[in-house]
Amino acid sequence: MARRPRGVPASRSYVFRREPLAEAIRASNKACFTHAELAELARMDTRERAPAAVRQLIEQGVLVRLAQGLYGHGSPNKPVPSPADIIQWRFGANSHLAFDSAMQAHGREGPISSGTVFVRGESSPKAFAVTDSLDAISLAMGSRWEHGVVRVQVDGLGEIWVSDTLCTALDGLQSPQHCGGILRVARFVAAHQASWSDAQLVEVARRAPQFCIQRLGYLVKLCGRDVPASLRLNKLERDRRALVLDANAPRVNGDADRLWRINVNVNRNQLAAALAGPGPALP
Repeated sequence: MARRPRGVPASRSYVFRREPLAEAIRASNKACFTHAELAELARMDTRERAPAAVRQLIEQGVLVRLAQGLYGHGSPNKPVPSPADIIQWRFGANSHLAFDSAMQAHGREGPISSGTVFVRGESSPKAFAVTDSLDAISLAMGSRWEHGVVRVQVDGLGEIWVSDTLCTALDGLQSPQHCGGILRVARFVAAHQASWSDAQLVEVARRAPQFCIQRLGYLVKLCGRDVPASLRLNKLERDRRALVLDANAPRVNGDADRLWRINVNVNRNQLAAALAGPGPALP
């Protein structure tokens, strides 16, 4: 409930004044406001009074509606935040696009303006409305190894931090279900592996999970590239388990790669086609 100012008798109801809230909004450095944050600024009950107050503030030009329950400054001196700004405001300054969204950003597959974007962020994995047609969800997936990021201009979002191509490939090999499947990840690896130096591969092997490195090494080998021996020695000498290539498919008996100890549990012809180069986009 709304707080009663000092000196106001308990028998009198506290009438919320919108002028102080408008002044607080104009003075704030925040890019966006939720109902709860506006209610906190105004010291009013979120459920009962915020919606009515917000409607009047929008009519007065103090606020602009960005998405359901999300508002920005209405002042021309404070530009409306881009979807990229909203994502980083909601999920933290260190958040960045990852998984399928990073693959789309690096592949320039068209604007990202609807559906769901995947983010590695500092908050819990809860969907959040960025615009009326676009949601964002944080998928940390329990992995805390340090990711490399690059700044990318993404159509439909604006300029935003994105997991670099090598870390995006490793994310896809860890969780192919968030990247359109293992064949799409394999195609991404084939398209970008030439840009990864041997030093980058060895360095990332020191901090990324072993199962990601095994899968990556196997796919890079299929691309015809000589992988540095130290890449395998860093991780594989400690563990001799055969790992499935596709984390979402069952193990196949007897079909394994001995060098990388990978159980090839996908159709080899389809895998070869995915590694061969562009062609029709995979679903």
